[in-house]
Formats: sequence, C-alpha cells, structure tokens
Amino acid sequence: METKKLKKLLNDYKKGIIGEKGVIEKLKVLPYIDMGFVKIDTHRSIKFGFPEVVYAPGKTAGQVIKIVRAILQNSSDFIVTRATAVQAEKLKEEMPGILYYETAGILTLKKNKPPKGKKGYTAVVSAGTADIPVAE
Repeated sequence: METKKLKKLLNDYKKGIIGEKGVIEKLKVLPYIDMGFVKIDTHRSIKFGFPEVVYAPGKTAGQVIKIVRAILQNSSDFIVTRATAVQAEKLKEEMPGILYYETAGILTLKKNKPPKGKKGYTAVVSAGTADIPVAE
C-alpha cells in the first residue's frame, strides 16, 4: 500500500465513507501477502518510498504474472529485476503497457507522477560499458 492510498483510506473512514470492517479488510494485506511460493511486501512504499522489487530468476512466467497482479491490487508501481525475454513477453501479453528494458532485464509499469513539489529525477552513474545493464 502506498502512503497516498493509506491517507485516502483513513480520510474515507473519518468521513464515514468506509466502515471499520472495510478498513480492516483493506489493511489485511499489511505488511505482506503470503502467496505460498512468495511473500509480497505490501509496506515497501510506506517504509522506503519506492515500489516492491521482484527478483525474477527461478520464477516461472506464470508466477511473475501472479506476483505482479497481487502487487497491482495494492500499489501502482513495481519493478521486476533480472527478467528473461520469455517472462517479459508473457507479462506483456497479459498486461499491455508493461515496459521491458532488455539490457537491464527490468520490467515495470510506471503510472505514478512524482509527488507535488518533487522533480522525480534520478542520477545514474556508470564506470563503463560493463555497468550498462545496471545503469539502464
């Protein structure tokens, strides 16, 4: 869950738009969702200010799809690292709009804009061509 969504949930409760049962239902997934084969950190955005990161090696394309779907139920952003072209292709078939950075092996779907007053810039420093996959 993202801070913005948590604030909205609390404001909706305060205004009577959602009841106690509804709030509890929404908070059930905190701090993680246990999918049996993986635990998804649903608090990462609140704790660290960046989306959940999924390490793809050892996971099937189907597992990656299930993980990403679960993340997107609670968050707007995610990153899948070290994804293969097959995992990327399958995910893109299921979810149009997925971005795949082949050199880096990264999958993402960035929908959020930077918070008001923030530029949203990131500096990436590379020591040479061997760092290109990481820098990308």
